[in-house]
Amino acid sequence: MADIDEKAMAQEGETVLTLGWDGRDAPGHYGSVWIKRWRGAYFVTSSEWNPCGPFSTVEQALNEPCFTFEATPNPALTSEYIPMSKLIEIGRNLVSEGGIIVINGNPFELFGGKLYSGVTHRDLSSSAEV
Repeated sequence: MADIDEKAMAQEGETVLTLGWDGRDAPGHYGSVWIKRWRGAYFVTSSEWNPCGPFSTVEQALNEPCFTFEATPNPALTSEYIPMSKLIEIGRNLVSEGGIIVINGNPFELFGGKLYSGVTHRDLSSSAEV
């Protein structure tokens, strides 16, 4: 990968997806990863490591390991660009059974391999499977 002008990307790039996490009980275990669209390509940037890319599609950028790490503590996904169905798919990969992920400000819990919105699995009668 060629050197990336991170300052220019931050100013000119459009954020396509944000994945944040918060390890609350473990100092330093929090951060964010972003997919940025900049100059016709996609890049994965982070509060933790150097940018990677360019990728020609969002799907290629989503293949980076940070988007499939099941042990992500208290994950939250935000995107106005990626369809909710794809965010749900990504979210399933970031939490283990009984885990909660916040997607576009709404909590979802993984139960039986499916994400449920709105409430915990203890009250599935009033939650919606997605």
